[in-house]
Amino acid sequence: MKRLFSLFLLLGILAGQSHGINDAIKFGASGEVKITSGEIELPEITTPSAVSGSGKLYTKSNNELFFQDGNGAEHLLHGDAFGNIWFHSTSTASVTISTEDSLTLIDSFTVVGDQDDLGNVTGNISTNLLTLSSVGGAKYEIAFHASISVAGGASKELIIIPGITLNAPLDITDVTDDMVSPIVITSVAHGLNNGDMVLIAGVLVNVAANGTFGIANKADDTFQIVALDGTATTGDGDYNQGSPTGDITIVFPGNLVVHREVSQTTLGAISAEADRALNNSDAIGLYVANLDDTNNLSTVAVNLNIFKLGD
Repeated sequence: MKRLFSLFLLLGILAGQSHGINDAIKFGASGEVKITSGEIELPEITTPSAVSGSGKLYTKSNNELFFQDGNGAEHLLHGDAFGNIWFHSTSTASVTISTEDSLTLIDSFTVVGDQDDLGNVTGNISTNLLTLSSVGGAKYEIAFHASISVAGGASKELIIIPGITLNAPLDITDVTDDMVSPIVITSVAHGLNNGDMVLIAGVLVNVAANGTFGIANKADDTFQIVALDGTATTGDGDYNQGSPTGDITIVFPGNLVVHREVSQTTLGAISAEADRALNNSDAIGLYVANLDDTNNLSTVAVNLNIFKLGD
């Protein structure tokens, strides 16, 4: 990458020879390029056409610098991409859980923390989400921590996990029919893993396939869905392949899950972090499911943050 970047610098300098900067170019014995004075001026352009086997360096009207590889993938070269939302109080905030075994957005956030100055990640306490910009897609570290209990009654088994609302939902092309157990979903090149969880919406007739589920026995284009507590799913109608066919709208990465008994009387600390590739305009929130009942989640502190890793 360093040599490729040097090549782009050289091309930019050579393009500026008529401006009298030739003397600023120095060539090392190993082919490296040194700039001893002046600057490189790049005109703002739109995304160029890719050239197989070559790369391009350019800037656009959004004041950001990009590298395009030979396959046409556009990589943001600005290093700043991060965001944070959080809540802390001496009194508890309650998250309403209306349905057992269903993931619910934690809506306790009250503060937008530090975020990058280019708006690659934007926090919003009205939506309780961190949203990537239209050019913010990259690999990120996602991390959260919280101090929680469960409202009323005995301890309950909870799942707490970040969810990625996909800017481009995964299309479902087929679902097994009435009374088939477990339900099998077809979504070509879905990229999901066993242990991930998903929110499925828009499946017609076989509506038992709609909701939040765990992923099991996945293949490249198919996977089984199970209830969050591990119970097998069963179809309740023959799948309708008309429009819409259904989509996977939120993905919950299995390597970010906290799954534990949570006390009604004692605060418990939870945390998790992992790397995850995110796409342009995806949005990240924090979710909770009660696997035993509908007792609400109580929290006195919760923090969610993401930051871009090296490209």
